[in-house]
Amino acid sequence: MGDANTAMPRPPSPRSAEAPRLGGAGAGEPNSCPTDPDPPAHQPAGVSHGPGSLFQPGPWPVPEPEASRYLSVDPQTLGRLRILRIGDVELQLDGHRLLVRGTPVHLPHKEFVILRQLMDNAGRVVTRRELIDNAWGPDRADVRNYLEVHIRRLRTKIESDADRPTRIRTVRSAGYIFDLPQDD
Repeated sequence: MGDANTAMPRPPSPRSAEAPRLGGAGAGEPNSCPTDPDPPAHQPAGVSHGPGSLFQPGPWPVPEPEASRYLSVDPQTLGRLRILRIGDVELQLDGHRLLVRGTPVHLPHKEFVILRQLMDNAGRVVTRRELIDNAWGPDRADVRNYLEVHIRRLRTKIESDADRPTRIRTVRSAGYIFDLPQDD
């Protein structure tokens, strides 16, 4: 045959006759590319959308300026922890910590996400679908049992009696509610 350093000529591709020709005024001009006189604002200079163009605009959005990706924070809250506190349950959002009756409780990430959504909406029913979409993402019908397992684990961590919940309550055929404490 030949040694490894010798390149064998390749037969022409059947698509080579159909391939668009790149080049400007002459075949001898390397790296030349047809350009639009007035390209759109999102189109890089030197790129054409013409019939022979290899550039195809994608469905992706044009990147936003860096500053618009961040939420502004009220200057009065800078340096302070964001905390959700309902009764004796305290969820520290920035520290990713749960305190129940002043005692720190270990909380895995999914349980943190679920508890945060329930506490953010305390006193209101949060549907199973809303909880699943928030914790696992949309179009995940296969995680319904996972949600029930995480709710059960949350109840064992924050309820006095997990078999008779007073904080995270199931609302039949609707979802779950984080009940506000009763004023006795």
